[in-house]
Amino acid sequence: MLKKIVVFLFAASVCAFAYSQKVNIIPAPASVTELNEEGFSLNQKTVLYIDTKGEEMEVAKFLQESFSSAFGTKLRTIDKKKLKNKDLKNAIIFVRVSDKTLKDEGYQLDINKDKIVVQANENAGFFYALQSICQLSEGQLLPGHLTLWQDEKINPATTSITLPSCSITDYPRFAYRGKHFDPARHFFTIDQVKRHIDLMAYHKLNTLHFHLTDDQGWRVEIKRYPKLQSVASKRSGTIIGHYNDNDQRNPNYDGVPHGGYYTQKELKELVEYAKARNIEIIPEIDLPGHASAALAAYPYLGCKGEGYKVQGTWGVFEEVFCTKDSVLEFFKGVFDELIEIFPSRYIHIGGDECPKTNWKSCPKCQEQIKLHGLKDEKELQSWFMHSLQAYLESKGRKIIAWDELLEGGAAEGATIMSWQGESGGEQAAKAGLDAIMSPAAYLYFDYYQGEPECEPLAIGGYTPLKKVYLYEPVPRNLTKEQAKHIIGVQANTWTEYIPTYTDLQYMDFPRIAALCEIAWSKAENKNYDCFLARLETLFKSYDKMNVNYSRSHYTIGAEVSFNTSLQSPEVTLTSVAKGADIFYSLDTCQNKHFVPYTQSIVIDRPTTLTAYAEREGNRVSPIFTASYFPNKATGKPYTIENLNPQYTGSTKNALTDALVGSQKSYDKWVGTYGYDYCVIVDLQTEQEISEISINFLENVGSWIFLPLSVEFSTGLQQDMLEPIEATNVTISQNGQIQNHHAKFPKRKARFVKIFAKSIKQCPANHPGAGYPAHVFGDEVIVN
Repeated sequence: MLKKIVVFLFAASVCAFAYSQKVNIIPAPASVTELNEEGFSLNQKTVLYIDTKGEEMEVAKFLQESFSSAFGTKLRTIDKKKLKNKDLKNAIIFVRVSDKTLKDEGYQLDINKDKIVVQANENAGFFYALQSICQLSEGQLLPGHLTLWQDEKINPATTSITLPSCSITDYPRFAYRGKHFDPARHFFTIDQVKRHIDLMAYHKLNTLHFHLTDDQGWRVEIKRYPKLQSVASKRSGTIIGHYNDNDQRNPNYDGVPHGGYYTQKELKELVEYAKARNIEIIPEIDLPGHASAALAAYPYLGCKGEGYKVQGTWGVFEEVFCTKDSVLEFFKGVFDELIEIFPSRYIHIGGDECPKTNWKSCPKCQEQIKLHGLKDEKELQSWFMHSLQAYLESKGRKIIAWDELLEGGAAEGATIMSWQGESGGEQAAKAGLDAIMSPAAYLYFDYYQGEPECEPLAIGGYTPLKKVYLYEPVPRNLTKEQAKHIIGVQANTWTEYIPTYTDLQYMDFPRIAALCEIAWSKAENKNYDCFLARLETLFKSYDKMNVNYSRSHYTIGAEVSFNTSLQSPEVTLTSVAKGADIFYSLDTCQNKHFVPYTQSIVIDRPTTLTAYAEREGNRVSPIFTASYFPNKATGKPYTIENLNPQYTGSTKNALTDALVGSQKSYDKWVGTYGYDYCVIVDLQTEQEISEISINFLENVGSWIFLPLSVEFSTGLQQDMLEPIEATNVTISQNGQIQNHHAKFPKRKARFVKIFAKSIKQCPANHPGAGYPAHVFGDEVIVN
């Protein structure tokens, strides 16, 4: 217990240094001063003073709804022209100012025992001040736009709400703070979209990227093309289980029809609903790939002209839109209607994952290449996208496209959404183009957020809360001027494996809380321990709104270090759950005996560790399980050529930490991207060895391929290594993990080298044909 108290006090002191503990707001404001005086008591007698004819009354309506929900009575509202000094008690005052220090969307919030004063240049500032006021109530007061979703009301007969005395100056770091919403794979109702918009606004996000079309469904009404509604919006069934677990030539379907689309009337109403919450909706029509649904409705849009269907499985399909002129005219018609629905500055036109196999054999596409002097199919895609870009620009709109747009040459005037990594955003910024950072390795919320064995089925990957929070959107290699082109950040949640809105909430929350702090708060104001403390307060609001948020970040943390005196790895367990105790077991039987964790656990033999966190007799964390295999390489340093910085195994010794990577989670694997895999382990002293082993992961759908060959060599000097000829391969039962190992007569060695030859690029029959391929390895075992 003493150890737990010391750790908690240390964390609290760090957090107090970085940020006030009474002012629990997410995202962290730009500046906070906590006042050492009595707080403001919000009650039934509180009065709002405001320009009753000003635009800020639109925001005041949300405050009035909050008040009515909390106290069961109306908030008395008086025009601030009638304000007198004697009235400055139990007052809320809205003041419109012209203050450049607040910047766009900023506000000044001052709270003392007598009054709350909100100053802002524009409605957005007043709106965000309201979100902060409500968060300061620690869940007792919800913004009016969220009261619709709450489970219960505060008892109006007995309640007053105390807000801490403080002075807050606040404004966002990035102008674009986005969240992606995908109803194409699984359809969500308008009310569910509205609820998500309300929750986004509570986190001070200001852009909804609406992914309206894909292979599995077309979700926006286009009156000119009625078959997009009658055919493209429906599929006959959906694949059962994970794509990788199915026979991809003959998947197993559930046979349940799935469909839906939004009418133009519904979408226009949604646009206004979002606008009132300072959120702009940017629609996406994904081109020229992800086309199956539209092709099923209008087959002439494809190169073959027949044989299309709305897909019920996932992945990337070769059936894409043809680049002939009639297809361009079709989408000009689509965009004519779309821009009448969405007044957004931008239209997203996709551009990702477009196989070009059919274009190579299509006479119409080859004719376009010759006619426009294009080099190849990559330039053909670029020409196709730029043609539609020019049309949209003629209508006063700008485009956003995925980072593949850069592959075909200049993308002047486009804003690049960098999803494959940071390189797309960096390349765009260096070319003078605006970019939105959305790298999959950090900001894909359809990835697992906890141990896969404890989580709902997901597409793969691993983006836990801490990894999301620690992401820095501005690439280090940019100059100060180039960095100005990084206009924002966005997280994406693709819904292949997210069939219900409850499931979507689980995947998005609380990772959205981490996202909003990346997007809003100054980099120097970020502190993960402080964030976790504030998150506990935010959960009170989540509970009141009945948000199905994940608690996966409570999973036990297990850090492996090497005890040099014992020559064995040891595991240190931690929990971020406030006030929780940790219990663990090393038993292998089903009925395990758990004991309190008090000190690091030495692992001196192959061991399976099981642990959980408990608070007041209730388990608050998922069950943590890990298997360790200590060996002669454990704890030893290594070098690896061409390491992919996005897949380092999460620790500097991931290849030699005795912990073997799993099939579902990528965080323990060490990867290269487009290169061979070459690792040299330094055993540090001369050792007698007779066996070397390493695993490689295969997940073709995620562009992770097994090596073509693996070679082992050893030696006493790093530059004089001798090869080992005989190697054996064992493939795991489901074919996703391949173990390469060599057994040989005992020999003396200090250095062990493993060289795995990579396929380097995705093969011709793969959706990512021509793109770099991953190689993932873990764990190096030497005995």
